[in-house]
Amino acid sequence: MQELSASWLVTGVFPSLRRKFARSIYSARAELTRHTTFSSNLPQKGYRLAVAEELRKTHLEWTRFNFGFCMDYYGTPHVKSHLAPLTFVLDVTGKAAGIPGTGEEPMSFTYSLDVAKFVVASLGLDRWEEDSYCLGERTTWNEVIRISEEARGMTSFSPLYSASCGMVIVSRLKEVLTVTG
Repeated sequence: MQELSASWLVTGVFPSLRRKFARSIYSARAELTRHTTFSSNLPQKGYRLAVAEELRKTHLEWTRFNFGFCMDYYGTPHVKSHLAPLTFVLDVTGKAAGIPGTGEEPMSFTYSLDVAKFVVASLGLDRWEEDSYCLGERTTWNEVIRISEEARGMTSFSPLYSASCGMVIVSRLKEVLTVTG
């Protein structure tokens, strides 16, 4: 792993930054996940932890915005979004699902424009904590599948479940690929 130094970044590259820094994480906190899915097995987990440790050594207030999954990915192209299309876990168009865990683990799905409003509003806060939470709809992958089936007028996505995967990506060919760290 390349040597990371947030203090060098702040004082050397961006010396005009004097107060606040928002980390570009956009995922669940790797060190807090209870299940062996998603963030706990992502290859970048080590980098994320190292950056947090380095930021703690600086004079900055910093935060990471935690919001779960962007629900935009499951409604495109029918919802307004500035995110590029990305299919993972659930491919609504391709009628396929590769679910991490049992599908009953609680998740948060938040609209990206709501996250943007939250980030902008947080700029006016007097003080930042290391973690900022903006949580939208709290549900499970199985419930998202049920809602998707109902919306599409079909009976089953026939999801595949994986208890030990890092992240499940569903391709248009309905193959399930697991990316582990």
